[in-house]
Amino acid sequence: MSRNVSREAIQKLKYHAKDSGIFANLETIGSYDDFSQMVILDYLDEQSFLQLLANFQSNTKKDQNSQRAALQANYESMTRFYSTCVHEFTHWLDHTSTLWGQRQLVLIYNAINAWTNQNEQDFYRIAIANSERHRARLAIYYTEKYKVDQQEVGTTPWQYEYGYGLEFGIDGRPRTDRPFVFTVFLNSRNQRVIRVPFSMFALTEANATLAEFKVKIQSLALLDNDSKLVEQLRLEQEIQQNLYNPELVIYSVATHCLANSTGIDEVFQAYEFSSALATLCLNLPKELFYSLSVPDEFNILGDRVQALQELADPGFAFFTIAKQAPKCRNKTSVEQWLQESLKNAGLPNLETINNLV
Repeated sequence: MSRNVSREAIQKLKYHAKDSGIFANLETIGSYDDFSQMVILDYLDEQSFLQLLANFQSNTKKDQNSQRAALQANYESMTRFYSTCVHEFTHWLDHTSTLWGQRQLVLIYNAINAWTNQNEQDFYRIAIANSERHRARLAIYYTEKYKVDQQEVGTTPWQYEYGYGLEFGIDGRPRTDRPFVFTVFLNSRNQRVIRVPFSMFALTEANATLAEFKVKIQSLALLDNDSKLVEQLRLEQEIQQNLYNPELVIYSVATHCLANSTGIDEVFQAYEFSSALATLCLNLPKELFYSLSVPDEFNILGDRVQALQELADPGFAFFTIAKQAPKCRNKTSVEQWLQESLKNAGLPNLETINNLV
């Protein structure tokens, strides 16, 4: 296969699937391209990137005190650079190393190969790949935003309720074999704020957002004590505001779900535990979806439960396990909590799952 032909095939497929990018960053600071498996720093042009690189390299040649002073002076640009990189590289990691991600890669490369070879008998692979990419995020019309007092939305904790819907087929009809779970968030006045599907995108963002926050928290060590206190307060406010920002809800819906189910009231712990469960669900072998013990409240789903199991939907697995997870006690380790959660959901322990993976 020639390099130019391969590139042309990729570009054509990207053009037809451009609106379904499953790893696009909302603020276009950075992004991950699932076709090329490349991380892109959208906020940096070539000149800015080279200057940033030169600054990093010059800092390594200074003595310890000078290095620390330089790090403090460049704290903001460095933190932005590293946190953005880590966020997007976490998407790359999920896409290339989880069972769910590798299944996506197989579909993508089968589609590229079908277009490159121009074999009409294999063109169905392009439709399958695009369909799965759409399902990973779910189109924007599955998300509903409601007109409410935006000031109240951002300053008070949300209430929530869960629901279930069906995807539309290419003929515009609801598909009973393609159900999905969604969350509706409400403000303190019981007004609907936003309805967001519980897609695979929500799970990958749980992982990437935690990784980003870890970098930002670790970067505080670069600052002097006074600056650290100010920046720490600013960071805590940023994290809290992001949790209740309707425009960023896809980044936090998994964390909200877990915190609501387990009673976690510490924000970073909620992100840590939701990321751990998200990683597990992205790696859950297909055969184990039929072993999931479904809570009684899911009985209203009827045949849709079986459809979600047949789809091996990681979002459904997360939702099901989270609803049956034990309350988080003080000093409970992530591993201990996961083991108890798996037992409650009728699944084998971590070691058995790891061997299956």
